[in-house]
Amino acid sequence: MNYQLNRGLKFGLATSLALWTLAFWLPAGNHTAADESSRAASALFTGCEPVSLRTFFHAAADDASPAVELTTADIETAAESRLRAVTLFGHEAPDVLNVRVIANEASFNMTVVFLKAIYDPRSSEPGSSSAWIRSAEGAHFGEAGLILDALAGLVDAFLVEFIRANEHACDQRT
Repeated sequence: MNYQLNRGLKFGLATSLALWTLAFWLPAGNHTAADESSRAASALFTGCEPVSLRTFFHAAADDASPAVELTTADIETAAESRLRAVTLFGHEAPDVLNVRVIANEASFNMTVVFLKAIYDPRSSEPGSSSAWIRSAEGAHFGEAGLILDALAGLVDAFLVEFIRANEHACDQRT
């Protein structure tokens, strides 16, 4: 009889422990997605301050013919015009939108990274941290417009998330 009671007690304790674990685990799982969204918004928050731009473009070519009729200035103009359209471009802004495009004979690869200025109070050194990164790749078939369209899509995706994270500050700025 003692064995039966202990066995029942053990089963009851195990069941209670499992239910308590489940009760605490389920809400924690729901907060994970919300916390991730909150962290992403926090990483992009700048008080709606302007963003500077840094571009890199490389077109690999065979012989002397370019892979695509596109220049670094074209890439810079395309990205800068998107930032200017929402009044978020600043030449000397500490936060940087870094655009890298590489075009081969038939394809391209691009990465857009938002580098947020950070300050390390221990070393008193400024720096930057990647707060947002997206990439795209595809075939360009010799058409610069396909690369510029992909770039516009990535910059627009950044702007949507940036403005969402800074919505209140941006509303007060305009």
